[in-house]
Amino acid sequence: MKRRYVHCRAGTLRWALLLVSFQAGTAARLCGGPADQPQWTRTQSQSRSGSDRQRPRPIQGFTGWAFRLERLPEYRVAEETSALALFGQGGVLPAGFNADWAALVRSATGSGRAMKRLRLVSDGELTPYERFELDAAYGPGLAAGEEIRIGRRSAHPDTGDFWLFDGEWKTSMNHTSSGEFLGATVTRIDADDPDMTYWLHVYDRAGQVLSPRPDRGRTAYRRPLLVASF
Repeated sequence: MKRRYVHCRAGTLRWALLLVSFQAGTAARLCGGPADQPQWTRTQSQSRSGSDRQRPRPIQGFTGWAFRLERLPEYRVAEETSALALFGQGGVLPAGFNADWAALVRSATGSGRAMKRLRLVSDGELTPYERFELDAAYGPGLAAGEEIRIGRRSAHPDTGDFWLFDGEWKTSMNHTSSGEFLGATVTRIDADDPDMTYWLHVYDRAGQVLSPRPDRGRTAYRRPLLVASF
């Protein structure tokens, strides 16, 4: 069974889906164990009724881990226009940029849940939007505990953007080719779902890991490392 959901974006990181009454969000430190020992296991709830098993859980409701795949060269979000322009002029972001997202990540990681993201980028020169994300916009989430790794778009199949929650739910994020958001579709998945198996393996093997930079909350991304990592 598939259901349609609303999509929201706060600051600059794509907020992952809302289940109507929830404000959406994305990921915070993902697998339940140490970062060097990923545990991509299906989370078993302590007790769930039959009706609960049929109801997708939004970002705030996952119990173990959340994973986000982003693969477009640009996302066109009206709320980011001014931040993107400011970054292009001087490499900085507006004060408080992505603070709501950072608070959501911090809440999840502080309760022992994990949030992870795999960002696929262009070969050669990064697009202005990719540079915006990697050099600045991801900073607040990283500082709050989100784990982000980088891969090359050309090295992998186009399966579209999506979220995974606890190995049980997949939220496909539908966009136009130029990055406008069209909506999200939630489906329940099996433990051997091919997209989940493939992309979690890619994430675990990714050699380029973003880390927060103390000054201005920016990321410690360096393009030469990316070239040598894949």
